[in-house]
Amino acid sequence: MANTNIEKSQDSNIRVLINGMTAVSIEVKNRVTHQNELKWGFTDAENHLVVEPIYDEVNPFEENGLAMVMLRVDQSKTERFGFINKKGKVISPIIYEIVWSFSIACFAKVRKNGKWGFVNESGEEIIPVIYEFIKPFHMGLAATKCKGKWGYLDTRGEIHIPFLYDDARNFENGTALVSLGGKYIYIDSSGNKTH
Repeated sequence: MANTNIEKSQDSNIRVLINGMTAVSIEVKNRVTHQNELKWGFTDAENHLVVEPIYDEVNPFEENGLAMVMLRVDQSKTERFGFINKKGKVISPIIYEIVWSFSIACFAKVRKNGKWGFVNESGEEIIPVIYEFIKPFHMGLAATKCKGKWGYLDTRGEIHIPFLYDDARNFENGTALVSLGGKYIYIDSSGNKTH
């Protein structure tokens, strides 16, 4: 596959993306609906096809060498997302309802069956996909909702601050705003009230 070149015609859909890869699409006929659909793949800087155009949507490759891809899995057009590397290898299974870009902590937030978690750059669910909601990591902690209450998980997926709060914000400058019993207070990264 590495020696295949893509001919650029007037009807080509080409997106120049970062990190030396270009997204390209081809039009194919759906075997079930018999309608034409665009499928996306990637070429390298020399215009060699390196990722077959089999995806319904693609995002740019991130600095870590991974790109979000999307497939429609049934006739109802249900979308599922995952991540591939620059060789086209699926790193994170294409099973998630939503995926976010990778954060500074090298995790991507994902949702499956209405629940949230995080995958790492190897595609492993480093934070199990079992939580009602998770906010991005700030200062090594992610505000997380479980059974109607908020707490904080660390980057190992361990409960760092118990699920006690009615609401929880991200940590900034060493503190986070939380709500407990209708009152907002600031806590430090150990869960202690600060003011």
